[in-house]
Amino acid sequence: MKKTRMAWIFLLAAILLVPTRAFASDQIRLFIKGSYIHGDVSPMIVNNRTLVPLRLVSENLGCDVNWRPEDQSIRIIQGARALDLKLGSKTAYILENGGKKAISMDVSPLVVKNRTLVPIRFISENFGEKVTWDPDNKTVAIGQGYSPKKALGEMTLRFRDRSFNIKTKAFKGQTMVPARDFAKGMGWSYVNKPNEYEEKVPVLWDTMKGIEIWNYGDCFQCDGINFAFMDGGNKGLASKQFQGQDYLSLRHLADVLHADLTISQDQIVMQEKKQPASYKLYYKPLLGNGESYGYEAAKVNSIQFKNHHYFIMPMNKTPEEYVRLGIYDKEMTPKGMCNFYMNPDKKIVEVASQG
Repeated sequence: MKKTRMAWIFLLAAILLVPTRAFASDQIRLFIKGSYIHGDVSPMIVNNRTLVPLRLVSENLGCDVNWRPEDQSIRIIQGARALDLKLGSKTAYILENGGKKAISMDVSPLVVKNRTLVPIRFISENFGEKVTWDPDNKTVAIGQGYSPKKALGEMTLRFRDRSFNIKTKAFKGQTMVPARDFAKGMGWSYVNKPNEYEEKVPVLWDTMKGIEIWNYGDCFQCDGINFAFMDGGNKGLASKQFQGQDYLSLRHLADVLHADLTISQDQIVMQEKKQPASYKLYYKPLLGNGESYGYEAAKVNSIQFKNHHYFIMPMNKTPEEYVRLGIYDKEMTPKGMCNFYMNPDKKIVEVASQG
């Protein structure tokens, strides 16, 4: 009977030592200054405060940590500022400029699996870092660069000075995004315009820089040039409709915008190329039935990307000679009877003149 009573006393003491409303969750994620951080002990919520492994957060904030076993205290140092904490105590001390100030915390540091856990918001904010909690994705974010995924298939797209969430779809190995959502995120427009044949064509229009990207489905057109993948291995639609909504291929779009494209698990980054580019231009006459004459002329021109536009630049002929070939008018604008195709992989533009 005595043994049973002692067992109940020990059990009660153990229960009282457990913090109220404390639980660990493998779903809680930690995002610090642009990256997700993972440790061998999961974050823990105690009294609605998130505790994380001390060294994990401190080292990623550029802090030094000193552990004093004699009194089970912790000193976190960053530059001329330091924080003193103690296991089991809700009182912390801020040390700066020779002074010492006591400050209360909502929860005290504790030890789990030989790891010291501390309240992340208290630590971060006292070292000047912004802390946000994303309840939908169970993510604690410290510093800049975090953009939550709000729905399945949604990613963060970064281009120029813009950053926004956008839905994506995978189609034949390509990542596609809704045209109107992309335009809205960039501050552009997506409207129908008549082309030279009075056909209504949807146009992605950067109103600030005057870039018009015409959406012909299998390719985009910009500055009178069709951006199409001519080799079979890279064929793919530039645009595809899903449930009546136009989706644009990011790969095709990046080629037209002269940008490098990087797609990771959580985000899409389009970075404009800093170096100017030149593309070879060949003239290949075709018979009426589409059969080639069997030769490809020497390079007669090049196309250069400059100031957010593609320009046709004469190389070894005068503009008048190009006009006589029937490829351009006097302003070096491509004529309607000629088709211009750009292969971004091979950096070759092909001009196909009918007849």
